[in-house]
Amino acid sequence: MIVIYEDHLTAGFGAEIAAQIADVGFEYLDAPILRVGSIDTPIPFSSNIEKEVYLPINRIEEKINKLMSY
Repeated sequence: MIVIYEDHLTAGFGAEIAAQIADVGFEYLDAPILRVGSIDTPIPFSSNIEKEVYLPINRIEEKINKLMSY
């Protein structure tokens, strides 16, 4: 399972979703729960930097590949 969200990885709501899934459905999982979200950094004001902070598509593909190879 991959939880994708725009919030920061640390203490974001995706972390809580992943924790709830692990609590209730751990025995049904074949691989670890992965999360993809914004990197843990202050909010940038530059649009070029913002693209790298807020959910870059390349990290989603990377996590999918990691999960599929598990």
